[in-house]
Amino acid sequence: ILPDSPRWLIRHGRDEDAKAAFSQIRGDLSGAELHKEFDDMREQILYEKSIELSSFKEAWEKYRKRIIIAVIVQTATSLSGINVIGYYQTTLYKQLGIQGQNILLLAGVYGTISALVNLVSVRRRLLDYMGRYPMLLYGFGGLCVGLIYSALMTHFFGASDNKVGKGFVILGIYIYNMIYCSSLLLSSQSVTDCFFWHDVLYGSIDLLHVP
Repeated sequence: ILPDSPRWLIRHGRDEDAKAAFSQIRGDLSGAELHKEFDDMREQILYEKSIELSSFKEAWEKYRKRIIIAVIVQTATSLSGINVIGYYQTTLYKQLGIQGQNILLLAGVYGTISALVNLVSVRRRLLDYMGRYPMLLYGFGGLCVGLIYSALMTHFFGASDNKVGKGFVILGIYIYNMIYCSSLLLSSQSVTDCFFWHDVLYGSIDLLHVP
């Protein structure tokens, strides 16, 4: 069903099979264009293979600081509590006295906000506009403010009968989610995925000098 990967075949020395698979994938090309694009891809893969690191020990010795940054960022993102809120938000709504289908409705709104904010952030290229470091600062700072807001609203209205006040508690959950999706979700993935796997293995991107 799926064609073989030309890149994988090239990395394992099967150039003829790679060329056949590439021709199948790029059926819109023919003749000189097809050969040129294949040769360019092959040269790039062979270059990456020639400079890649063979072990984590070698990567640690050469890129220790970068690996530490990537691990810290990803760990801090996981410790932000966003997963706890996502998994147990229905419990939070129940503790606020919300019942029935309204709990599922609020959870659906939460998920919709996540998708929309993330989509808008990507479409607007917010990461390219702000840069990773400022976005991380904005994200962690914003989450701290969001937690303080949520704690205060919960303290004053969590156990009360004030429906408007409880609405502000739920708003705090949504605000926290919006801040995370518009900042840490983008910047942390860029740092850990692109930087760690590409930069550590191939050494072609300098995290400290990328805006």
